[in-house]
Amino acid sequence: MPADGHSGRFRLTTLQIIALLATGAALIAGVVLQWRTESAEISQPVAPVSQRANAAAPLVSESALPQDAALGRTKAMLEQQVVMADQTLCQYQYQTRYPNSSRPVSEHPDQVYPNQPVLERHAMRKAGGGTDSTIQMQSSQNRVYLAQNESAEFVLAAVSQSGQKLPLEAEKVISKGLVFGNTRPVADVVPEMQNTDGMLRIRLAPQQTGLATFHGTIRTELNYRVNGQAGRIFWDVIYSPQLPAQWAGTPADSLHEGALQFALKLNVSMPGRYVITARVDDARGTPLALLSFNDVLGQGLNTVSMPLAGNLIRDLSPVFPLRLRDIEGYLLKEDADPDRLLLPRLDGERLQTRTYALKAFSDQEWQSEERTRYLTEFRKDLMLAQGALQKAWPEVAAKGMPRSDCSRQREVSAQVP
Repeated sequence: MPADGHSGRFRLTTLQIIALLATGAALIAGVVLQWRTESAEISQPVAPVSQRANAAAPLVSESALPQDAALGRTKAMLEQQVVMADQTLCQYQYQTRYPNSSRPVSEHPDQVYPNQPVLERHAMRKAGGGTDSTIQMQSSQNRVYLAQNESAEFVLAAVSQSGQKLPLEAEKVISKGLVFGNTRPVADVVPEMQNTDGMLRIRLAPQQTGLATFHGTIRTELNYRVNGQAGRIFWDVIYSPQLPAQWAGTPADSLHEGALQFALKLNVSMPGRYVITARVDDARGTPLALLSFNDVLGQGLNTVSMPLAGNLIRDLSPVFPLRLRDIEGYLLKEDADPDRLLLPRLDGERLQTRTYALKAFSDQEWQSEERTRYLTEFRKDLMLAQGALQKAWPEVAAKGMPRSDCSRQREVSAQVP
């Protein structure tokens, strides 16, 4: 189904960032205050750890032991704050190095092949209630969203627990638009159905039925029999009867500002915010990236630009030419249900790019005002934590500040050719 541009990818909301910064600052301030309080309670100045380690070992009074233990706890807490601040900075920088509109498709496994049938297997649901686990129903549907002139196919088969095919007979099938509240109901329709060697195939094409103008969820219900037992199953699709825009021409590719730019022409009849997604594979068919577009388009012919980030290409080192495939989108209808009018989907490969050298693409991380602002605040948190630790234990500076696993891993990755 079409992606909305927000699923699965890394993104910190403003409230999460503010909460994280406030928590980090409060923890560090609390630790520093605790250290100062505990230090003030010590009657005699305590030498730095390095000096005490190198001095002759005098007998330690019992009253000094709690003070040393408190200092050790304070030092550990300050070190932990440094590691936490470093981890937060490192993870945010790493996970936002590509723009939101150009992400590795591995981050969105459910979006790699959006047009594959939805498959299910479950115990037979009997018409009168309950289930029969000795009969397993195998069902599929090839579409969840339907645009104008598109159709959906539902398939049903019955098998035993051992996988042996069982005879399946259809009794009744209808498709109806689900309505709520004061919405005027629409008449039910009978979709096309075939029984091929005990496998039922149902085809729903709303445009060709009394549901042609219905906008919303269409439910197809099937009553059937297996071994004399009555069963029931249903499938839902979301149908939009209007096309807000039409694709015009074929996509094109070009090298633009260090990125691989895909340009798609869209003739818009209903202006508004459009959400569009596309997939990119390399020459071997390996899924590479998920591209997204989320912006307002005016009426008339528009160019939808979908850049593939240069640093993403450099990092993944794909084999050229790349292939643009499975493009889908919709006009977002805010404060409405359903909340979208679908574009005609462009299944399969739609463009094979030219061959480009990897060095032609920029290796620079993505930048934005928002990202710069967050990185600045996270760096301030790290400096504050390091300053508190260094002020309490100056010898730490000579040995180096504590580091997070993220920083060490990134350093190792940068050294790999």
